[in-house]
Amino acid sequence: MVEPQDMTRWGSGADTHTAYFERQKAKLEQLIAALFQANEADDKKLLDGVELLLKLTSNITKSPTESKYRTIRCTIAKIWKTLFALPGGVPELIQALGFVKVDEEHYVFTGDYFKVLRKGMFMLERAIEPIRVKYMTPEDKVKWEQLQESKRVF
Repeated sequence: MVEPQDMTRWGSGADTHTAYFERQKAKLEQLIAALFQANEADDKKLLDGVELLLKLTSNITKSPTESKYRTIRCTIAKIWKTLFALPGGVPELIQALGFVKVDEEHYVFTGDYFKVLRKGMFMLERAIEPIRVKYMTPEDKVKWEQLQESKRVF
């Protein structure tokens, strides 16, 4: 396994992985909270940006060997306007998810340590859900409520 750069200086072993994961999880919690707080006034833009980030990261987990999915180029107009234009620390959040900034326009997910990436995706999904529900069509909201009810039953 190729480990994130700041993890390699600790050595190896299960304790190292657990400590790294817990540290990154705490960092993700802070960065997600800061992002949501900074965008409180325009939650639709926040929703669009988070959904784009989730799409970019889910491409990596679905096709981990595809190198094209491991790079975020922030100079692409849609990515810049939708994601990087959000105040609140998007570059820091992307790096906390496991990406490395290789130059002014590229962030690359290196290695195969997906635990932090998946946890960050889960945290983002959970945080964005109330805003997602707010902008659902009435039909989608009914489907969502039915899904929530079935989750409670099981």
